[in-house]
Amino acid sequence: ARCVREAAAAERAQVLAAQITAQEKELQRMFQEQIEALEAAGKAEVVRRTKHLERLELSAWENVHKLGGEYAALQGRVLRIKEALRREAVLKADREAMEAEAVAAANNRLREYADLDLR
Repeated sequence: ARCVREAAAAERAQVLAAQITAQEKELQRMFQEQIEALEAAGKAEVVRRTKHLERLELSAWENVHKLGGEYAALQGRVLRIKEALRREAVLKADREAMEAEAVAAANNRLREYADLDLR
């Protein structure tokens, strides 16, 4: 279950990174369209569109910042899940080693009892 959550978190982080990249490309495309439109417009239109473009840019950077924060949070979550899985694996290995030692000790005692019975 943790592996599934880890994979989902990693997938979400990749999706967010792709969204950031797509939004940056879209912003560049919008800038180019606006520049081309401004070249054909009059001075008043240039001022109006420039202000609009600045608002779009601010909005886009706010979204990029927000997605970056979500991406970082998901990366942190993935790291915590990986650490928990590592600790769980260590505990399992320790438990298995202790069980093996207990079985070996019991087998040794049985052999000792069997040796005593044979004497």
